[in-house]
Amino acid sequence: MYNVNFQAKYISTSVVKKKLPSSGYENCRVNFVQFEASDLPVIKKLSRRWNEGIVHGFVRDAELELKNTNDPSKSSKFYAMTKNACDLNKLKPDDILSIAEVSYSCLYDMHQIDYLCVEPLSRVNAKPSKGRNYLSLGTQMLNKIKKLYEGKDFFLFSMYSAIPFYKSNGFKLVDDELGLMSFEV
Repeated sequence: MYNVNFQAKYISTSVVKKKLPSSGYENCRVNFVQFEASDLPVIKKLSRRWNEGIVHGFVRDAELELKNTNDPSKSSKFYAMTKNACDLNKLKPDDILSIAEVSYSCLYDMHQIDYLCVEPLSRVNAKPSKGRNYLSLGTQMLNKIKKLYEGKDFFLFSMYSAIPFYKSNGFKLVDDELGLMSFEV
């Protein structure tokens, strides 16, 4: 396993459930961090390891946007949950448990959650009977984003299978056919 250098900005800690080797789960601390623009090429490398091709498009779009925007507050931001004991200067791919992109949509004059991916390494290799290695990562990621953008409304386009998850986290379904959902404060 190789190390990757990041300049991630630590934001806060959160508590999720980690699967025990025998059975059940225990509380586990994770870090909520924001990646800097200089970290985007490294995220591309990680996305190949995660087998999440869609991340490449978001990273490419964010890189172009960051280079061409005059207002950094309206450019895409990337966030992640990482293992608590990891070194943020030398992260390993296994240390990153989830990632999200938040951008600003001029068309809707609100923020969009463009992408949220939870624990991709274990999901790709996991057998359905074994379940996830962590629980509550997606919910904690959404809670941290909502707190960071307190007072702001959000929208997103959800995969059909994720609609119940977003509904349980306060989003309302606006258009079933498109998977358009909104979170209003």
